[in-house]
Amino acid sequence: MGRFYGYDPVKVNTLYIAGAFHDIGKLAIPNSILEKPGKLEPAEFQKMKEHALYSYKILSKIQGFEEICSWACAHHEKLDGSGYPFGTKGDQLDHNQRLLCCIDIYQALTEARPYKKPFSHASTLKMMRDMVAAGKIDRQITEDIDKVFAQTMAKGA
Repeated sequence: MGRFYGYDPVKVNTLYIAGAFHDIGKLAIPNSILEKPGKLEPAEFQKMKEHALYSYKILSKIQGFEEICSWACAHHEKLDGSGYPFGTKGDQLDHNQRLLCCIDIYQALTEARPYKKPFSHASTLKMMRDMVAAGKIDRQITEDIDKVFAQTMAKGA
């Protein structure tokens, strides 16, 4: 996505690192929750949500990771303020924070997880467009993801 947006190699790499570390806080979440094959109970879901704050606590301590931390730790924030860990909303979320959120959603939906089978690209984009309509995620980034990943899926990569 960074190359799609014309980012220079340093910014592409920074975005990649943010993506690679965004879930580092899951190290603090019990495997019994992370690997649960069924739906999480409300208390388990609350515990799972803490991973974003743990990611922030870890990444914010690394000198030189300020941008990486900012992008990575906003991956569950939503435009309407309903996200977590900080409830950041709208214009308070920069493009790359919005991008990491959308990419995280795309990846979560298209990958197999202990509790679900992967969704197709088309099904995933329909769900994401529903989130756009509800004011949760960025419309343009969602459409850009469709362009980039539809091409990738067509090539079989």
